[in-house]
Amino acid sequence: MTEKDSAMSEDCESRQARIEAEKQRLLELFTDLDKGALRLADKLVDRVAFLTVTMEDLEQVLNDKGCISKYQNGANQWGTKKSPEAETYASMMQRYIPAMKQLLDLRPAAVPEGMPDPVKAFVERR
Repeated sequence: MTEKDSAMSEDCESRQARIEAEKQRLLELFTDLDKGALRLADKLVDRVAFLTVTMEDLEQVLNDKGCISKYQNGANQWGTKKSPEAETYASMMQRYIPAMKQLLDLRPAAVPEGMPDPVKAFVERR
């Protein structure tokens, strides 16, 4: 294995570890879900964790290189355009927001302070 291959392998392992850490962080937010709902949400949590880590990486590239890249078409045609990283980031953000909303919608609705919990009241009446 070359030095470059070794570095890529370490990056991949580090990235996988970051994705797994993000997944665990997200799952901690959903400890109040029943096991069935949590099983249904598992793949969605995986996707959100992947999107989160990937977007963090893209943010770093955008901070380092900016959102504009130069290009050359032919010998004398030069210009600038939105960088591929910026386009990818924007596309991923469009998928991240609804995925996160889906996750948040799985959580039980909080009962406002001072309002009786209707489920608790029902159970207590029995």
